[in-house]
Order: sequence, then structure tokens, then C-alpha cells
Amino acid sequence: MDIYCPKCGEPWDADEFHYVAEENETTYREELAKFSRIGCQVFDGQPCADPEDRRRALAMSVALELMGDDVDGIAAMMGDAEALGMFS
Repeated sequence: MDIYCPKCGEPWDADEFHYVAEENETTYREELAKFSRIGCQVFDGQPCADPEDRRRALAMSVALELMGDDVDGIAAMMGDAEALGMFS
């Protein structure tokens, strides 16, 4: 299931947080919290480029604020937004 970078809108598989947490000897929640603050840099060490999709990035930022660490809820919310045509 994909979630999106709150900085640039790039899609990421939510399972990636498990791999990053293992690599950094942290937890899934800690990496998700970092993702909320710094975006894609959590995964590849590089700051986000210019936003790919500003609406999707903004929606993801709001979803993270509302849902906290409920990644399944965030993914469902973003999927619903996509289905409703919010990002077209």
C-alpha cells in the first residue's frame, strides 16, 4: 500500500519504514515521524526535489496530522481521495 511524501507527493510503499527502521536500529513509528517532518529523505538520504504533486503532498501532510501513525488509515484516506478524483 502506498503513502505519499508530505513534501513532494512521491509515492512510497508503507512497508519501506520497516526496512529503514531495521537499518537505522529504530522503530517503524520513529521513521514515520521523521517522514512526516523531512519526507523522502528518510528513504534515500536526499532532500525532496520540487513537488511532483502539490495537492497530493498537501493531502498527505494533512492525513499525517489527522491520523498520526495509523498508516493503514492514511493509505485508505489517500486511496479514497484518489478515487474521488482529488488529484486529477
